[in-house]
Amino acid sequence: MMKIKALSIFLTAAALSTSVAVAHGNEEGGEHAHPEEQPEAAVSATPAEESYALGAGFGRQMQAIEADIDTDAFFRGLKDALSGNDLEYSEDQLRNFSIS
Repeated sequence: MMKIKALSIFLTAAALSTSVAVAHGNEEGGEHAHPEEQPEAAVSATPAEESYALGAGFGRQMQAIEADIDTDAFFRGLKDALSGNDLEYSEDQLRNFSIS
């Protein structure tokens, strides 16, 4: 269960860093930017494209650490939280899942 706690911390950090990168569009000419990696022109992304990029980045990070994710349960939890629906588990249960 310690793996779940580490995964929970990692997910929070990954989500924040990925969403910041998407929100700022990986601003051109950054300190660590390489000219050959810079896009020719800024492209305005749709919400669907930004969402896909966020999901793809998150998926790659989970694959890299070989996380054991039940994608059906993951997406149920994500949809419930985003839509404001009642969650399948209490807040206490969710905290215990993360720290066990």
